[in-house]
Amino acid sequence: MEDLVYDILNEREVPNRTQFSELRDVVNNLRAPVSGMTRSLKKLESRIEQIEARLDAQEKRLNQQSAPKKSAPKKSAPKKSAPKKSAPKKKAS
Repeated sequence: MEDLVYDILNEREVPNRTQFSELRDVVNNLRAPVSGMTRSLKKLESRIEQIEARLDAQEKRLNQQSAPKKSAPKKSAPKKSAPKKSAPKKKAS
């Protein structure tokens, strides 16, 4: 549409009534399809958001089901340390 406006302005600096009416008709003819496409895109966007939310929920469920259930780790008895060696006693003389 910009090309049409620029063509008209380049041909003659001031558009005449016929050119204005042609431009108005073009804009009016485009108005309905553009608004219809805008509504359709908004509907598609909301639908995609719903599908993404459902997909995320299904992935979480699948991950929970496929993850092996682990029991709590058993606590092992504390390790006993080796007895300390005492230093050799000096003999009294």
